[in-house]
Amino acid sequence: RLDFLFAIKTLRVSSAAQNDCLLREAKTVSNLQHPNIIPLYDLGSHEGAPYLVYAYIAGETLAQLLKRSGALTMANAARIVADVLDALAGAHGQGIMHLDIKPANVMISSAGQHLVMDFGIARSISQQPDASGGITGTPQYMAPETISSQGAEFRSDLFSTGIMLYEMVTGTPVIDSNNVFQILNRNAHEKAEAPSSRNVKVDEKLEWIILKAIAKKPEERFP
Repeated sequence: RLDFLFAIKTLRVSSAAQNDCLLREAKTVSNLQHPNIIPLYDLGSHEGAPYLVYAYIAGETLAQLLKRSGALTMANAARIVADVLDALAGAHGQGIMHLDIKPANVMISSAGQHLVMDFGIARSISQQPDASGGITGTPQYMAPETISSQGAEFRSDLFSTGIMLYEMVTGTPVIDSNNVFQILNRNAHEKAEAPSSRNVKVDEKLEWIILKAIAKKPEERFP
Protein backbone atom coordinates (compact mmCIF):
# COMPACT_ATOMS: atom_id res chain seq x y z
CA ARG A 1 0.00 0.00 0.00
CA LEU A 2 2.92 2.36 0.62
CA ASP A 3 4.53 1.36 -2.69
CA PHE A 4 7.83 0.27 -1.13
CA LEU A 5 9.89 -2.70 -2.26
CA PHE A 6 10.81 -5.34 0.31
CA ALA A 7 12.69 -8.63 0.18
CA ILE A 8 10.83 -11.58 1.69
CA LYS A 9 12.78 -14.67 2.69
CA THR A 10 10.93 -17.89 3.42
CA LEU A 11 12.63 -20.66 5.35
CA ARG A 12 12.19 -24.37 5.74
CA VAL A 13 11.99 -25.68 9.29
CA SER A 14 11.51 -29.23 10.46
CA SER A 15 9.49 -28.64 13.62
CA ALA A 16 7.25 -26.17 15.42
CA ALA A 17 10.01 -25.74 18.04
CA GLN A 18 12.49 -24.75 15.34
CA ASN A 19 9.97 -22.33 13.90
CA ASP A 20 9.35 -20.72 17.29
CA CYS A 21 13.10 -20.46 17.95
CA LEU A 22 13.66 -18.78 14.60
CA LEU A 23 10.94 -16.22 15.19
CA ARG A 24 12.25 -15.44 18.70
CA GLU A 25 15.74 -14.95 17.32
CA ALA A 26 14.44 -12.73 14.53
CA LYS A 27 12.80 -10.44 17.10
CA THR A 28 16.21 -9.95 18.72
CA VAL A 29 17.92 -9.40 15.37
CA SER A 30 15.31 -6.82 14.36
CA ASN A 31 16.77 -4.52 17.02
CA LEU A 32 20.10 -4.39 15.18
CA GLN A 33 20.52 -0.90 13.78
CA HIS A 34 23.74 -0.51 11.79
CA PRO A 35 24.56 1.08 8.42
CA ASN A 36 26.19 -2.16 7.25
CA ILE A 37 23.40 -4.52 8.30
CA ILE A 38 20.30 -5.00 6.14
CA PRO A 39 17.30 -4.11 8.35
CA LEU A 40 14.77 -6.76 9.29
CA TYR A 41 11.33 -5.14 9.29
CA ASP A 42 8.86 -7.90 9.98
CA LEU A 43 8.43 -11.62 10.54
CA GLY A 44 5.63 -14.09 10.57
CA SER A 45 4.49 -17.54 9.61
CA HIS A 46 2.44 -18.66 6.61
CA GLU A 47 1.03 -22.18 6.45
CA GLY A 48 3.55 -23.28 9.05
CA ALA A 49 6.57 -21.81 7.25
CA PRO A 50 8.32 -18.77 8.75
CA TYR A 51 9.11 -15.72 6.65
CA LEU A 52 11.28 -12.64 7.23
CA VAL A 53 10.76 -9.24 5.64
CA TYR A 54 13.93 -7.28 4.88
CA ALA A 55 14.74 -3.95 3.29
CA TYR A 56 15.16 -4.42 -0.44
CA ILE A 57 18.68 -3.58 -1.59
CA ALA A 58 19.27 -2.98 -5.30
CA GLY A 59 22.64 -4.37 -6.35
CA GLU A 60 24.39 -7.73 -6.26
CA THR A 61 25.85 -10.09 -3.72
CA LEU A 62 29.58 -10.43 -3.21
CA ALA A 63 29.22 -14.00 -4.51
CA GLN A 64 27.82 -12.67 -7.78
CA LEU A 65 30.63 -10.12 -8.02
CA LEU A 66 33.32 -12.77 -7.46
CA LYS A 67 31.74 -15.06 -10.03
CA ARG A 68 31.69 -12.22 -12.54
CA SER A 69 35.10 -10.65 -11.88
CA GLY A 70 37.28 -13.20 -10.12
CA ALA A 71 39.82 -11.90 -7.60
CA LEU A 72 39.27 -8.34 -6.39
CA THR A 73 41.95 -5.72 -5.93
CA MET A 74 43.49 -5.75 -2.47
CA ALA A 75 42.08 -2.27 -1.70
CA ASN A 76 38.55 -3.18 -2.75
CA ALA A 77 38.63 -6.43 -0.79
CA ALA A 78 39.87 -4.57 2.29
CA ARG A 79 37.10 -1.97 2.01
CA ILE A 80 34.40 -4.63 1.80
CA VAL A 81 35.78 -6.67 4.69
CA ALA A 82 36.22 -3.56 6.86
CA ASP A 83 32.49 -2.86 6.47
CA VAL A 84 31.62 -6.49 7.21
CA LEU A 85 33.75 -6.30 10.36
CA ASP A 86 31.99 -3.09 11.40
CA ALA A 87 28.67 -4.90 11.05
CA LEU A 88 29.95 -7.85 13.08
CA ALA A 89 31.32 -5.56 15.79
CA GLY A 90 27.91 -3.92 16.10
CA ALA A 91 26.12 -7.27 16.32
CA HIS A 92 28.66 -8.89 18.63
CA GLY A 93 28.36 -5.89 20.93
CA GLN A 94 24.70 -6.84 21.36
CA GLY A 95 25.50 -10.51 21.87
CA ILE A 96 24.43 -11.63 18.40
CA MET A 97 26.57 -13.95 16.27
CA HIS A 98 26.03 -14.39 12.55
CA LEU A 99 27.47 -17.91 11.98
CA ASP A 100 26.98 -17.92 8.22
CA ILE A 101 29.30 -15.20 6.90
CA LYS A 102 29.94 -15.91 3.23
CA PRO A 103 29.95 -13.96 -0.06
CA ALA A 104 26.28 -14.80 -0.70
CA ASN A 105 25.35 -13.02 2.55
CA VAL A 106 27.11 -9.76 1.69
CA MET A 107 25.22 -7.32 -0.53
CA ILE A 108 26.90 -4.60 -2.56
CA SER A 109 24.29 -1.95 -3.22
CA SER A 110 24.06 0.02 -6.44
CA ALA A 111 25.28 2.98 -4.37
CA GLY A 112 28.42 1.05 -3.37
CA GLN A 113 27.43 0.16 0.20
CA HIS A 114 28.49 -3.17 1.68
CA LEU A 115 25.78 -4.78 3.81
CA VAL A 116 25.50 -8.04 5.71
CA MET A 117 22.25 -10.02 5.63
CA ASP A 118 20.71 -12.95 7.51
CA PHE A 119 21.97 -12.23 11.02
CA GLY A 120 20.91 -14.79 13.58
CA ILE A 121 19.27 -17.28 11.23
CA ALA A 122 22.03 -19.88 11.40
CA ARG A 123 22.23 -19.68 15.19
CA SER A 124 18.48 -19.99 15.72
CA ILE A 125 18.32 -23.08 13.51
CA SER A 126 21.38 -24.66 15.16
CA GLN A 127 19.74 -24.32 18.58
CA GLN A 128 17.00 -26.68 17.41
CA PRO A 129 18.76 -29.35 15.31
CA ASP A 130 16.57 -31.56 13.19
CA ALA A 131 16.43 -35.34 13.37
CA SER A 132 18.82 -35.70 10.45
CA GLY A 133 21.62 -34.12 12.48
CA GLY A 134 22.40 -31.82 9.56
CA ILE A 135 25.03 -29.13 9.81
CA THR A 136 24.22 -25.45 10.13
CA GLY A 137 26.08 -22.94 8.03
CA THR A 138 28.01 -23.26 4.78
CA PRO A 139 30.79 -25.90 4.95
CA GLN A 140 33.50 -23.88 3.10
CA TYR A 141 33.22 -21.03 5.61
CA MET A 142 32.57 -22.90 8.87
CA ALA A 143 35.04 -22.49 11.72
CA PRO A 144 36.57 -25.71 13.10
CA GLU A 145 34.86 -25.26 16.48
CA THR A 146 31.43 -25.11 14.83
CA ILE A 147 32.19 -28.40 13.07
CA SER A 148 33.31 -30.12 16.28
CA SER A 149 31.45 -30.37 19.57
CA GLN A 150 33.16 -27.23 20.93
CA GLY A 151 30.39 -24.97 19.68
CA ALA A 152 30.44 -21.54 18.07
CA GLU A 153 31.68 -18.30 19.55
CA PHE A 154 32.17 -14.74 18.34
CA ARG A 155 35.58 -15.55 16.82
CA SER A 156 33.84 -18.13 14.63
CA ASP A 157 32.49 -15.19 12.63
CA LEU A 158 36.03 -13.84 12.27
CA PHE A 159 37.20 -17.17 10.88
CA SER A 160 34.44 -17.11 8.27
CA THR A 161 35.29 -13.53 7.36
CA GLY A 162 38.96 -14.48 6.94
CA ILE A 163 38.00 -17.39 4.68
CA MET A 164 35.86 -15.00 2.65
CA LEU A 165 38.71 -12.48 2.39
CA TYR A 166 41.03 -15.26 1.22
CA GLU A 167 38.60 -16.02 -1.60
CA MET A 168 38.22 -12.34 -2.46
CA VAL A 169 41.94 -11.76 -2.98
CA THR A 170 42.77 -15.09 -4.66
CA GLY A 171 39.60 -15.63 -6.69
CA THR A 172 39.31 -19.21 -5.42
CA PRO A 173 37.84 -20.78 -2.26
CA VAL A 174 40.30 -21.99 0.36
CA ILE A 175 38.88 -25.49 -0.17
CA ASP A 176 37.46 -26.18 -3.61
CA SER A 177 35.50 -29.42 -3.43
CA ASN A 178 31.96 -30.69 -3.90
CA ASN A 179 32.28 -33.29 -1.15
CA VAL A 180 30.77 -31.85 2.03
CA PHE A 181 32.50 -34.27 4.41
CA GLN A 182 35.86 -33.68 2.74
CA ILE A 183 35.36 -29.92 3.05
CA LEU A 184 34.46 -30.18 6.75
CA ASN A 185 37.40 -32.46 7.51
CA ARG A 186 39.89 -30.26 5.68
CA ASN A 187 38.46 -27.10 7.21
CA ALA A 188 38.82 -28.56 10.68
CA HIS A 189 42.30 -30.06 10.32
CA GLU A 190 44.18 -28.95 7.20
CA LYS A 191 46.24 -25.77 7.17
CA ALA A 192 45.34 -23.44 4.29
CA GLU A 193 47.83 -22.63 1.55
CA ALA A 194 49.35 -19.17 1.76
CA PRO A 195 47.15 -16.75 -0.26
CA SER A 196 50.27 -15.44 -2.03
CA SER A 197 50.83 -18.90 -3.49
CA ARG A 198 47.64 -18.35 -5.48
CA ASN A 199 48.02 -14.63 -6.13
CA VAL A 200 51.44 -13.00 -5.94
CA LYS A 201 49.80 -9.59 -5.47
CA VAL A 202 48.85 -10.50 -1.89
CA ASP A 203 51.48 -8.78 0.24
CA GLU A 204 53.00 -10.04 3.50
CA LYS A 205 50.86 -7.89 5.83
CA LEU A 206 47.57 -8.86 4.23
CA GLU A 207 48.62 -12.50 4.14
CA TRP A 208 49.46 -12.37 7.85
CA ILE A 209 46.03 -10.87 8.62
CA ILE A 210 44.23 -13.58 6.63
CA LEU A 211 46.20 -16.49 8.08
CA LYS A 212 45.73 -15.20 11.64
CA ALA A 213 41.99 -14.80 11.05
CA ILE A 214 41.65 -18.40 9.83
CA ALA A 215 43.77 -20.02 12.54
CA LYS A 216 42.26 -23.36 13.56
CA LYS A 217 42.18 -22.48 17.27
CA PRO A 218 39.93 -19.53 18.23
CA GLU A 219 42.46 -18.20 20.73
CA GLU A 220 45.03 -17.82 17.93
CA ARG A 221 42.75 -15.51 15.93
CA PHE A 222 42.05 -11.84 16.47
CA PRO A 223 40.09 -11.25 19.71
